[in-house]
Amino acid sequence: MNKITADEKADAITRLTVMFPKNSPVHTVVRNVSASGMTRSISVLHHEDGSEIIEDVSYLVRRALGLQVDPKRGGVKVQGAGMDMSFHLVYSLAQALYGDGYALSNRSI
Repeated sequence: MNKITADEKADAITRLTVMFPKNSPVHTVVRNVSASGMTRSISVLHHEDGSEIIEDVSYLVRRALGLQVDPKRGGVKVQGAGMDMSFHLVYSLAQALYGDGYALSNRSI
């Protein structure tokens, strides 16, 4: 995994803040669950109102949160079990962007 620089992290946070204003939904898709159930690959999608374009912004989330990307399936690798890991990812993203884990809402697809 390549080390994420402070500039890359700051750029990702700035871009994600524009894409996901406070109180907006973040759409997630679970791409894969490992055999042990301890790792998931979750894609984060951005859909602008009035547009037909849906953009996978998992690479920006990876930079903002310092996580790995699953090169086979796409999406951010999230470790853990026993809870909704899509919620956990969006909560962590909201915490990084706004200092409030509930500033964004999760919409699992």
